[in-house]
Amino acid sequence: MTDFMTGQRYKLKNPVYLWAGKLMPLKAKEPLDSEGLLDPGTTLAVRKVEVVRAPEMGTVTDVFAEVLTGPQKGKRVNITWISKTLKNGYTKRDPTVLEPLGQAPE
Repeated sequence: MTDFMTGQRYKLKNPVYLWAGKLMPLKAKEPLDSEGLLDPGTTLAVRKVEVVRAPEMGTVTDVFAEVLTGPQKGKRVNITWISKTLKNGYTKRDPTVLEPLGQAPE
């Protein structure tokens, strides 16, 4: 249900903000209630992929990553909101936001 793989590392190509444990695209300016900004070049490693099937919402694939660099280093974040989600519940990497780097070291 995704093209993300556990252990894969990515580099942010655009700034994003952290809000309620989710990375969100920065459309204009950072909202006042955000938990911080992640700059381009920040690296992330996918740690968990979770497929949720709910009768009311359908299928959703959430992708969780660990921030490897920058001020938010060590935080676990949901990167689904900076990815492309399809109607069938498939979540795929948005190449304009995330650049693949290879496997994270153990």
